[in-house]
Amino acid sequence: MFMALLLLLGRGWTVTKVHVEHKAFLAVIVAYSLVDVGLTTARLITTDPVTTVDDSLSWQTLVVLGLRLVILLWFLYEIHLSYLQEAQPSRQQFYMVMGGVYGLWFLYLPVAAVVVSQLVPPLWQYRTYTGITVTADFLSYAVLAYLLWPSRGVASYRYSRIHMDDDLSLLDYDSI
Repeated sequence: MFMALLLLLGRGWTVTKVHVEHKAFLAVIVAYSLVDVGLTTARLITTDPVTTVDDSLSWQTLVVLGLRLVILLWFLYEIHLSYLQEAQPSRQQFYMVMGGVYGLWFLYLPVAAVVVSQLVPPLWQYRTYTGITVTADFLSYAVLAYLLWPSRGVASYRYSRIHMDDDLSLLDYDSI
Protein backbone atom coordinates (compact mmCIF):
# COMPACT_ATOMS: atom_id res chain seq x y z
CA MET A 1 0.00 0.00 0.00
CA PHE A 2 2.86 2.36 0.70
CA MET A 3 4.22 1.72 -2.78
CA ALA A 4 0.78 2.57 -4.22
CA LEU A 5 0.71 5.85 -2.27
CA LEU A 6 4.18 6.74 -3.56
CA LEU A 7 3.13 6.00 -7.13
CA LEU A 8 0.02 8.17 -6.72
CA LEU A 9 2.08 11.04 -5.36
CA GLY A 10 4.60 10.51 -8.14
CA ARG A 11 1.80 10.83 -10.69
CA GLY A 12 0.97 14.22 -9.18
CA TRP A 13 -2.12 13.32 -7.17
CA THR A 14 -3.05 16.27 -4.89
CA VAL A 15 0.12 18.14 -5.89
CA THR A 16 -0.20 18.87 -9.61
CA LYS A 17 -3.43 17.05 -10.45
CA VAL A 18 -6.67 16.64 -8.56
CA HIS A 19 -7.74 13.48 -10.41
CA VAL A 20 -5.57 10.64 -11.70
CA GLU A 21 -6.53 7.96 -14.20
CA HIS A 22 -6.50 4.79 -12.17
CA LYS A 23 -7.22 1.80 -14.43
CA ALA A 24 -3.65 0.98 -15.47
CA PHE A 25 -2.31 2.04 -12.09
CA LEU A 26 -4.74 -0.21 -10.24
CA ALA A 27 -4.00 -3.14 -12.56
CA VAL A 28 -0.25 -2.87 -11.96
CA ILE A 29 -0.58 -2.59 -8.18
CA VAL A 30 -3.00 -5.52 -7.96
CA ALA A 31 -0.80 -7.63 -10.26
CA TYR A 32 2.33 -6.84 -8.24
CA SER A 33 0.55 -7.65 -4.98
CA LEU A 34 -0.80 -10.96 -6.27
CA VAL A 35 2.58 -12.01 -7.68
CA ASP A 36 4.33 -11.02 -4.45
CA VAL A 37 1.88 -12.93 -2.24
CA GLY A 38 1.81 -15.92 -4.57
CA LEU A 39 5.58 -16.26 -4.88
CA THR A 40 6.15 -15.70 -1.18
CA THR A 41 3.56 -18.35 -0.35
CA ALA A 42 5.13 -20.75 -2.85
CA ARG A 43 8.57 -20.18 -1.32
CA LEU A 44 7.27 -20.77 2.21
CA ILE A 45 5.44 -23.95 1.18
CA THR A 46 8.25 -25.48 -0.88
CA THR A 47 11.21 -24.85 1.42
CA ASP A 48 11.79 -26.54 4.74
CA PRO A 49 13.36 -24.02 7.13
CA VAL A 50 14.80 -26.77 9.35
CA THR A 51 16.77 -28.66 6.72
CA THR A 52 17.45 -25.94 4.20
CA VAL A 53 20.38 -23.59 4.61
CA ASP A 54 19.95 -21.14 1.77
CA ASP A 55 23.21 -19.46 0.78
CA SER A 56 21.64 -17.71 -2.21
CA LEU A 57 18.42 -15.92 -3.05
CA SER A 58 15.52 -18.06 -4.27
CA TRP A 59 14.11 -17.51 -7.74
CA GLN A 60 10.83 -16.31 -6.21
CA THR A 61 12.65 -13.60 -4.29
CA LEU A 62 14.56 -12.56 -7.41
CA VAL A 63 11.31 -12.22 -9.39
CA VAL A 64 9.76 -9.98 -6.70
CA LEU A 65 12.93 -7.88 -6.51
CA GLY A 66 12.96 -7.55 -10.30
CA LEU A 67 9.33 -6.40 -10.29
CA ARG A 68 10.19 -3.87 -7.64
CA LEU A 69 12.94 -2.48 -9.87
CA VAL A 70 10.46 -2.19 -12.75
CA ILE A 71 8.08 -0.27 -10.48
CA LEU A 72 11.03 1.95 -9.47
CA LEU A 73 11.56 2.87 -13.12
CA TRP A 74 7.84 3.60 -13.50
CA PHE A 75 7.92 5.75 -10.33
CA LEU A 76 10.90 7.77 -11.60
CA TYR A 77 9.21 8.23 -14.98
CA GLU A 78 6.00 9.51 -13.32
CA ILE A 79 7.99 11.83 -11.01
CA HIS A 80 9.82 13.22 -14.06
CA LEU A 81 6.57 13.85 -15.95
CA SER A 82 4.97 15.52 -12.91
CA TYR A 83 8.08 17.65 -12.42
CA LEU A 84 7.91 18.84 -16.03
CA GLN A 85 4.17 19.66 -15.76
CA GLU A 86 4.62 21.76 -12.64
CA ALA A 87 5.52 25.44 -12.90
CA GLN A 88 5.70 26.34 -9.20
CA PRO A 89 9.28 25.97 -7.81
CA SER A 90 8.19 24.70 -4.37
CA ARG A 91 6.26 21.85 -5.98
CA GLN A 92 9.16 21.09 -8.31
CA GLN A 93 11.40 20.85 -5.26
CA PHE A 94 8.85 18.49 -3.66
CA TYR A 95 9.12 16.21 -6.71
CA MET A 96 12.92 16.31 -6.58
CA VAL A 97 12.91 15.29 -2.91
CA MET A 98 10.30 12.59 -3.56
CA GLY A 99 12.30 11.17 -6.46
CA GLY A 100 15.56 11.15 -4.54
CA VAL A 101 14.35 9.81 -1.22
CA TYR A 102 11.89 7.25 -2.51
CA GLY A 103 14.07 6.20 -5.41
CA LEU A 104 16.49 5.06 -2.71
CA TRP A 105 13.58 3.46 -0.83
CA PHE A 106 12.71 1.36 -3.87
CA LEU A 107 16.37 0.36 -4.27
CA TYR A 108 17.17 -0.54 -0.67
CA LEU A 109 15.28 -3.85 -0.72
CA PRO A 110 17.12 -5.44 -3.68
CA VAL A 111 20.47 -4.08 -2.52
CA ALA A 112 19.93 -5.24 1.06
CA ALA A 113 18.81 -8.69 -0.09
CA VAL A 114 21.92 -9.19 -2.24
CA VAL A 115 24.35 -7.76 0.33
CA VAL A 116 22.89 -9.70 3.25
CA SER A 117 22.79 -12.97 1.28
CA GLN A 118 26.45 -12.57 0.26
CA LEU A 119 28.10 -11.06 3.33
CA VAL A 120 26.14 -12.20 6.38
CA PRO A 121 26.37 -15.75 7.76
CA PRO A 122 23.17 -17.79 7.17
CA LEU A 123 22.32 -17.87 10.88
CA TRP A 124 22.08 -14.06 11.01
CA GLN A 125 20.66 -13.31 7.57
CA TYR A 126 16.99 -13.17 8.56
CA ARG A 127 17.59 -10.93 11.58
CA THR A 128 19.92 -8.60 9.70
CA TYR A 129 17.57 -8.31 6.74
CA THR A 130 14.55 -7.72 9.01
CA GLY A 131 16.44 -5.02 10.94
CA ILE A 132 17.42 -3.22 7.74
CA THR A 133 13.88 -3.48 6.36
CA VAL A 134 12.14 -2.22 9.50
CA THR A 135 14.57 0.68 9.91
CA ALA A 136 14.35 1.78 6.27
CA ASP A 137 10.55 1.54 6.27
CA PHE A 138 10.29 3.58 9.47
CA LEU A 139 12.55 6.28 8.04
CA SER A 140 10.57 6.39 4.80
CA TYR A 141 7.29 6.77 6.72
CA ALA A 142 8.80 9.54 8.84
CA VAL A 143 10.06 11.44 5.78
CA LEU A 144 6.68 11.10 4.06
CA ALA A 145 4.92 12.37 7.20
CA TYR A 146 7.25 15.38 7.17
CA LEU A 147 6.69 16.03 3.46
CA LEU A 148 2.90 15.75 3.79
CA TRP A 149 2.62 17.65 7.08
CA PRO A 150 -0.45 19.94 6.96
CA SER A 151 1.40 23.15 7.78
CA ARG A 152 3.57 22.61 4.71
CA GLY A 153 0.58 21.73 2.53
CA VAL A 154 -0.56 25.28 1.79
CA ALA A 155 2.27 25.85 -0.68
CA SER A 156 2.48 22.31 -2.04
CA TYR A 157 -0.97 20.80 -2.39
CA ARG A 158 -4.20 21.52 -4.21
CA TYR A 159 -7.03 21.58 -1.72
CA SER A 160 -9.51 24.12 -0.46
CA ARG A 161 -9.37 25.46 3.04
CA ILE A 162 -12.46 25.24 5.22
CA HIS A 163 -13.34 28.46 7.00
CA MET A 164 -14.69 27.57 10.42
CA ASP A 165 -17.43 29.55 12.13
CA ASP A 166 -17.99 29.76 15.86
CA ASP A 167 -20.80 27.21 15.70
CA LEU A 168 -19.97 24.24 13.47
CA SER A 169 -23.44 22.73 13.91
CA LEU A 170 -24.89 25.49 11.69
CA LEU A 171 -22.71 24.49 8.74
CA ASP A 172 -24.18 22.49 5.92
CA TYR A 173 -22.34 19.25 5.18
CA ASP A 174 -21.81 20.26 1.55
CA SER A 175 -19.77 23.30 2.57
CA ILE A 176 -17.40 21.18 4.64
